[in-house]
Amino acid sequence: MLISGKQIVVRIIFYVWFAGWIYLFVLLSTIPDPHDNRKTVFGIFLVFFFFSPWIMYVSYSYNTALASFLKDFAVISPAELYDIIGPSPSDLPRLGCKMQCYHMEYISNGSVRCDTWSGEEPFTCADVTDISSPPLPTIKELNSVKVTLIQLSKEFRFADGITAEAFRRQEKTFQEANRHHDLHHDLQAVLTIPGFQGAMIVSAQPAPTKPFIFGKYLYILALCMLLDLPYLCICNLYWSKIVKHTVIKKFGKPLDARGRLTVAGLSPD
Repeated sequence: MLISGKQIVVRIIFYVWFAGWIYLFVLLSTIPDPHDNRKTVFGIFLVFFFFSPWIMYVSYSYNTALASFLKDFAVISPAELYDIIGPSPSDLPRLGCKMQCYHMEYISNGSVRCDTWSGEEPFTCADVTDISSPPLPTIKELNSVKVTLIQLSKEFRFADGITAEAFRRQEKTFQEANRHHDLHHDLQAVLTIPGFQGAMIVSAQPAPTKPFIFGKYLYILALCMLLDLPYLCICNLYWSKIVKHTVIKKFGKPLDARGRLTVAGLSPD
């Protein structure tokens, strides 16, 4: 499903909260109150305890990966899927190290992080292979199903210790060369697969098109009306099969800047 069990539980808790306050509001409206004092007080509580959680609920739901998926996803064919994440993609995956420099600025009620310089350096290898297990369903299997939702994650491995050491050395050199940009920094390895998305819809139709129901603004409308859970249930009726797949790429035979094989991260003389 597009939505996890934890997110369903959070939504149900909010629904019960909202339903309780709506019930109290209706109940209070039926009680005679000549001076309207109780209704006024309850109206204030309604604004605070109903609309504040409503804003929190909309913000929480909108900032999940779900909203991004509904905005950016595309319906593709099985052949296009293999061209992106298959064993022999048209654009090879890239591995690199990424660095983000930052400092903390202190304000009256706390501190905020201020990002400054950022950069990325590629790690070039002569051998990049796909070792995904279990493997991606074949094109024939995907064509046998009308619509398939592919939920994706990605990982990388090193072919041997020489490649791992070469990456570690390059990462350390990159870190030392750029840590002067600011007081603090984050350093991470980044696997880039051109065209990769966390979820893709694969259609066996000759010319797959994006259905109208899948749209960011329609989801936001349902969210504001507290109807996003029924909306997502309707969305899940669209596909016939859900496949979870981890793309694993193995990198070996590291190259230096001149395109020569390295040994333990050191270029041959």
